[in-house]
Amino acid sequence: MGILVAVRPSFFHKFGTASVAIPCSLSLLLLVQTILRLPNFFEPYWYGDEGIYLTIGTALNRGARLYTDIVDHKTPLIYIFAQVGSQLAFRVLLFFWLMAATMLFFFLAKKLLKKNWAVILASSVFMVFTTLPWFEGNIPNGELFVIGFVLAGLWLISQTPFFENAVLIQTSQAKLWSIGNSLRLFFGGSLLGLAILTKIPAIFDLAAVVSLAYFSILNTVINWPIKLTAWWQSLRVTVLQGVIIGLGVALPILLSILYFVAQGSGSDYLQFGLLYNFQYSGSWQLDVTNPMLVFFFTLPGKIAFLVATFGLLTIFAKLLPNQAKFTIGWFALAFIASLLSNRPYSHYFMQAIPPLAVLLAMTAENVWPIAKLPQKKLGQVITLLFSGGLVSFFIATLFIMHVGLYPTWSYYRNFYAYSTGKMPRAEYFESFNYLMAENYHLAAIIKADAPDKIFIWGTNPMLYALSATRPVGRFTVAFHIEDLGVQAETIQKVREALPLYIVVMRDQNSSLPGLSALLSSKYLPFETTQHMIVWKKLSKYRYN
Repeated sequence: MGILVAVRPSFFHKFGTASVAIPCSLSLLLLVQTILRLPNFFEPYWYGDEGIYLTIGTALNRGARLYTDIVDHKTPLIYIFAQVGSQLAFRVLLFFWLMAATMLFFFLAKKLLKKNWAVILASSVFMVFTTLPWFEGNIPNGELFVIGFVLAGLWLISQTPFFENAVLIQTSQAKLWSIGNSLRLFFGGSLLGLAILTKIPAIFDLAAVVSLAYFSILNTVINWPIKLTAWWQSLRVTVLQGVIIGLGVALPILLSILYFVAQGSGSDYLQFGLLYNFQYSGSWQLDVTNPMLVFFFTLPGKIAFLVATFGLLTIFAKLLPNQAKFTIGWFALAFIASLLSNRPYSHYFMQAIPPLAVLLAMTAENVWPIAKLPQKKLGQVITLLFSGGLVSFFIATLFIMHVGLYPTWSYYRNFYAYSTGKMPRAEYFESFNYLMAENYHLAAIIKADAPDKIFIWGTNPMLYALSATRPVGRFTVAFHIEDLGVQAETIQKVREALPLYIVVMRDQNSSLPGLSALLSSKYLPFETTQHMIVWKKLSKYRYN
């Protein structure tokens, strides 16, 4: 039953898709999602990564070249999104993005689950985990934008025989080469390419789509004997469809390379946007001593996990439903993507939430047959063992890595107190980050002088974003300067620019060589707070 009817765009009309009614359950889910997201729009500028995104967005809006004039280590789209200009606009963008993602997930789940209640369960799990603060669902991190691109790409691909042959039913060869199918595959691939341009680990979601080709071929082998010509035709068509998807993936990535090369930033894009991710992913050591766990968290261990998972899926291919094979494979790949850096950051695990939500519902769907084990139910039992085992392993990994989930009850309790006037604004802001009172006070002072650039030695990118300034030099935080060994370059830029304000964070353990001498000769302490010292340029150097 539907209460809203989506308008069918002419573009998709040419693809031959039908209008889609939004069911009551989905409408209710979107309403709950809207209510749960209301506090997001009242948060202060408190989150470090969001501060970096918005700072880089400010720099790009003022003509800076990404990766050359201003640097972070992610692929470019998250910074393009941050050009919306303010935290509120960024949060509004995320709100509409995830509303669309929830709808896409709902309709994709209908293809992967048998029962309507299971679809509603999976969609509810997806909505909750991408909305509540547990895994930073309230923050516009790259993973949430990746989810939107991946679901949109998968939804388009799910409308084609490429998906149907692997997951749903065998489709007649006559349907395979329509223009509509080819366009869906191509643009679905392009959306996956955009996901990679948002965050590199989206390559693993692309691998899940590639696995569709494997499962399609596997289904053909399972149904042997068939005529050799029919098998060859099926293989050829599957590979060619995969090529179309690959061309779609390559298009936005190639265009991004051409764009940065044209800007004179090609080598910087390669260094910081792409290759630096390998250095970043290998620089964290986990506090584990068990030999099996130590091996699992290495790259060979993760590859072995994926090989074992797909090996078991192949062994039990005839017993497992097609939907289960794809979902289990997708989850295994997304799970490993979230572990690439071995860092215990909760938002990294957001990438695994879509297949995890389907897997949880699939587990619930298959609980009931476990009491009876006739041959016809064996596939359901194996599905239950697969899905339940992987979900349990996911939860165990969170504990092993000591992943810190953000508090949720206090998040909404504090918002209620603030919105009803029972908690002062300053106290509410401080509940997010201890720097808020100082940052808002200093940002007002800095904005009154309206400098284009300031310099902060330490980690406080929120102050850049809040004061609508950009950093002197290419880097927004001290740990990037130290990791890359560019202290000399940075102090030279500071000497040349002589920004009106220099902020030194008290919790910054290391010093920037040459900074103390510059401050003592050309600056005076302007304001000292509990967590920072603000220096202001002497008036005689004001207009150098």
